Amino acid sequence: MIRKLIFPILLVLGISILLKTNFGSTENINSNQTVMYDLAENYPFFPSANSGTSSGLVYMDKSSIIEQKYFEFNHSSFSSVFSISNQNDHKVDYLVLFLVNFKQHDVVINHKTMKKFDLSLNSKEAAFIPFEIKGLKDGFNELTILLIPEPYTQNLEKEYRFSTDLSHVIPHRFNLIINNKNVPKIIYESFTTDAEEFDLLEGAFLSKSKELVPWLTERINGKENLEYKIHVGNNDLDYKNFALIALLDWEQTPINNELVQYGKIPSKSRVTIDSFINKEHLSSKGVSNFTVLYIPEPFKNINEIDFDSQILPTTRVGIDK
Repeated sequence: MIRKLIFPILLVLGISILLKTNFGSTENINSNQTVMYDLAENYPFFPSANSGTSSGLVYMDKSSIIEQKYFEFNHSSFSSVFSISNQNDHKVDYLVLFLVNFKQHDVVINHKTMKKFDLSLNSKEAAFIPFEIKGLKDGFNELTILLIPEPYTQNLEKEYRFSTDLSHVIPHRFNLIINNKNVPKIIYESFTTDAEEFDLLEGAFLSKSKELVPWLTERINGKENLEYKIHVGNNDLDYKNFALIALLDWEQTPINNELVQYGKIPSKSRVTIDSFINKEHLSSKGVSNFTVLYIPEPFKNINEIDFDSQILPTTRVGIDK
């Protein structure tokens, strides 16, 4: 199977606006700032479109969008407002996740600390979500905000599952620099490359074998670990570092006993990584959704328009138990 990456791939879901908070997040969340809903047409920075989703950060007063992705400050918290506009002609359920250095992180929304935030938007409705991330460490941090439309879909049709490749998660990636620019020390694992002759692949791809046959659905009994393979490809002329994270029902789950799998791959090559989902995480009945996110060049400086730093999701695999 050949999968060619064409940017901007996330137009499948709509326009993902990468917006900007005040430098260093100097506007703090106060007791009156809770999630607000309104008509999207009241805000000129939302595009006039008849499908998809727009999302990103806005100023606290909701006056305009912000394009900045790199923030320097000297305190251990970051606050802003995340906006979402449902441009579709029907109601859509959404889920918002926050990652710090590629690990799920607590966030304060509506005066409560949580791991994720669920909401529903009617057609042409917008939401403004004030949030605060606490407990940030000195140095170079990466904040990732993931917006997932229709996160709890139970549809096991292969056509639907195939359509989710690269398109069912809207990612936003930011640098948070606190007091200094020291990057965490990361060991990037080397993997044995596959044969030089390989199908075109950029990012990550899930399968059950060494062949690029997409893993879309599976029926299991929950008595054994669920094995799978992650294919990672690099079509660039340069060596590339990457990170992988896995989400099972939108909770981060280990890849080979690591919450974040760091690796490196030579130019014009592909590697295959064996992994599994622990059977203990597959005990509940019903359909689970599973996906892996590919993050190129962890802890790199992100600018306003940088397709090379785009986080890429694999298919949303349906696991029927």
